[in-house]
Amino acid sequence: MIDIVVNYRTADEPLAALLIDQALTKRIGERVFRDYRTIGPGQRYPGTIWTAIQECRILVAVIGNRWLDVDPHGERRIDDPSDYVRREIAEALRRRVRVVPILVGDATLPVAEDLPEDLRDLPLHQYRTLRIRGIEQEVERVADELVALLDGPPDTEPTPPAAGRPGAAPAQSTVTNNFHDRVDASHGVFGVVVNRGE
Repeated sequence: MIDIVVNYRTADEPLAALLIDQALTKRIGERVFRDYRTIGPGQRYPGTIWTAIQECRILVAVIGNRWLDVDPHGERRIDDPSDYVRREIAEALRRRVRVVPILVGDATLPVAEDLPEDLRDLPLHQYRTLRIRGIEQEVERVADELVALLDGPPDTEPTPPAAGRPGAAPAQSTVTNNFHDRVDASHGVFGVVVNRGE
């Protein structure tokens, strides 16, 4: 049974993905999926990947500065419908799996307008960062948070109050980050979609 899938682009941050995979595997063993480690020689990888996406409770999307880079033909890989990075995230979003973007170094989360239609929801998910300096400690911290999520209740996404409905509370412009007790105007609980009442 797979609980966490590590999604990454090999031309972007494979080392960060490896470190995250190692830290998670140390904690929960083979309940972590990362393609090169999990898929055996000669095994048909498409079916293995989609089974993992169907089983998992969390998908970790590792994003570095080259995540949106172009291929040798000058086309962005993320715009290719057959791109596995895109397809895995899109399927997780469709299945309402908790998607946690992990931003490596000084990478930033792409805005919706820069993403294909099936990934437009990604920027609404709370992210974590991995600073290059001290990355081993950063990875351990993030791994602890991810594993703690597995012990929590299943995700539920609240329905916002209808605009103008009698007794409806005003939409909140900020949300509290439950992991660090801070107010974050852009994101909410770790990996959970933020609904700003829009």
